[in-house]
Amino acid sequence: MSAPHHPLTKLASATALAGVAVLTLNACGQAVEPEGPEVEGAPDDAAVIVGGIDWQEAATLPEGSAERAVSRAVAYLSIPAQSSRCTGFLIAPDVVMTNHHCIPSAEAAAGVRALFQYEQGGPANDPGTDCSEFLGNDATLDFALLRCPSRPGDALGVLALEAANPSRSAGIYVIHQNCDYYSAPECAPTKKYSPGQVTSTMSEIGHDADTLGGSSGSPLFSRVTHTVIGLHHVGLGNNGSGRGSENRAVPMSAILPVITARYPGITLGARAPADQGTPAPVVADGYEPNDLLADATAVQLPFASVDARIDATDTDHFRFTAPGARTVRLAFSHRAGDLDLYLLDEGGAVLARSIGTTDLEEISLEATGTVVIRVIGYRGAQGTYALDVR
Repeated sequence: MSAPHHPLTKLASATALAGVAVLTLNACGQAVEPEGPEVEGAPDDAAVIVGGIDWQEAATLPEGSAERAVSRAVAYLSIPAQSSRCTGFLIAPDVVMTNHHCIPSAEAAAGVRALFQYEQGGPANDPGTDCSEFLGNDATLDFALLRCPSRPGDALGVLALEAANPSRSAGIYVIHQNCDYYSAPECAPTKKYSPGQVTSTMSEIGHDADTLGGSSGSPLFSRVTHTVIGLHHVGLGNNGSGRGSENRAVPMSAILPVITARYPGITLGARAPADQGTPAPVVADGYEPNDLLADATAVQLPFASVDARIDATDTDHFRFTAPGARTVRLAFSHRAGDLDLYLLDEGGAVLARSIGTTDLEEISLEATGTVVIRVIGYRGAQGTYALDVR
């Protein structure tokens, strides 16, 4: 990774594995003082920062952005029975998910508190939410579930879980509780936003979003749908200073069926893929590569696309700069596949969207500066389209 970029536009190169054959899963939490969330030294952990550090305080994410909205359902987990801390997130109004190696037993759940407001500018003495009721865990998939009787999700929201696996190089981000305690031992592990990319898609999701010990149990989000596609749990190649080669997450596609079968009483905010089969390869349309916000194809106005198409794992971005009123039209065959239209600012915040059920999506706005157009297939829909900007 490179030096820090804008919070919503980081581009990271795929990172080669460092040849680490053994993953240490039981050391991703971080020791804390029993009476509060202050950090007590730097642990021997496996979660890593990949290259130069690239994260920011979640509290500084743009208000109204999807990233800021989902961050509110992520919490610092104080785990006094283990003298440790991890990260957790709401998958139901009263259920938090984290890692099995954070909560390896019912006894480890005793006294667990979730601090959803432990972030920059948050309350100084947040007592946290009681989430000490142990529901169960799974060592193979490295997840654990805790119940929070006060139902914090009613106020904070619940994260949607995504059953579709991402493609290599797909944009992702992690929301987690941490700080670079290797460089600053007394730092506060406040809520962070770490952008990145998928670096490998084998049995687990490899990614290069920066994490450290204490980030265990964090949600891995798709940067397009803002749904949880994985459960972060381990890193590779720690050099002794928290820097390494790759982080990994357990795919939510593997976890969801287990939760559904074992815990039928939990109502998840789950989203299933349109097709459980292997996605078709992306077909270049002359505007690629433009899957990522930072790679948006620059266009001159007026603009009319030629032979543009979207595929099951594809997202298209176009960029224009012009003052004054503009109209963006997306025409396609809804019967062939439902496509959606978004307009973003250059930082990735959504300005407007059109997600109807006809053959035309249209947005009119008063453009000020750079505007990015995003075209995406709803639940993996694909097909050709005509984009017109006037």
